[in-house]
Amino acid sequence: MPVNDICHWYTAPLQPHEVVFCLDEKTSLQPRPRSNATRPAQQGLVPVRLEHEYKRKGALNLFAAFNINTGRLTGVCRPRKRQKEFIDLLKTIDGETPPTITDIHIICDNVSVHHGKEVRKWFGC
Repeated sequence: MPVNDICHWYTAPLQPHEVVFCLDEKTSLQPRPRSNATRPAQQGLVPVRLEHEYKRKGALNLFAAFNINTGRLTGVCRPRKRQKEFIDLLKTIDGETPPTITDIHIICDNVSVHHGKEVRKWFGC
């Protein structure tokens, strides 16, 4: 899709029944809970004290959708990055969108999880 067509969805006035979401994912987020709680800064010259030891808890992938109308972010965290997890995000968007919105425009890059067979089947293509 040409850049001008994509920019149109970011700048054109929308009808009351339309919404635009910009979707992407952040991969390999590594939650690292600390062995001991972080101590807040104290009055004077005592800085925040952060425990250097932590436990590894694997990696997560954040699938997120930015509603350009409201600025609201919708997201799901999953342990894997596949079409199934992307469809979970689409289902979340569908479930949270009011019934008065009948046209949902989605802008995303062309990574395979965004347009694979399962995703096209979910869209009914």
